[in-house]
Amino acid sequence: MNNKARSTAAPRFPRIYWIANGVELLERAVYYGVFIVITLYLSRILGFTDVEAAWLAGSFSAGLYFLPTFSGALADIRWAIVPILIVIMIGGSFIKAVITGTVALSTTTETRAKGFSIFYMMVNIGAFSRKTAVKPLREF
Repeated sequence: MNNKARSTAAPRFPRIYWIANGVELLERAVYYGVFIVITLYLSRILGFTDVEAAWLAGSFSAGLYFLPTFSGALADIRWAIVPILIVIMIGGSFIKAVITGTVALSTTTETRAKGFSIFYMMVNIGAFSRKTAVKPLREF
């Protein structure tokens, strides 16, 4: 039997850890809100077809996930909105790297698993809450 006493208390994380998780929660909420609204904006306001709007929105989403890894995304520059989406993708790519790094640096070997569990819980809460809050726009 291990003589080392195990702590049953919840791990304590530094303030910067909670700030990073709060930013992640808000980032996910904004991402899913924008993702829903952008397809409506492209099709209803700018007059894109459903296929074109879906293609652009899908490219936007893909860019946000691939840009941090590959430092770029392909885009068809014949539409004026594409440069704006690229700027948003670049901003999103910085947020991902900074927040994940902050969580890694603000946890210890003992708290890392719980720390990243809380981080991903924030991702899911942000995604769920914004999708739910933006749903009425689809029916408008």
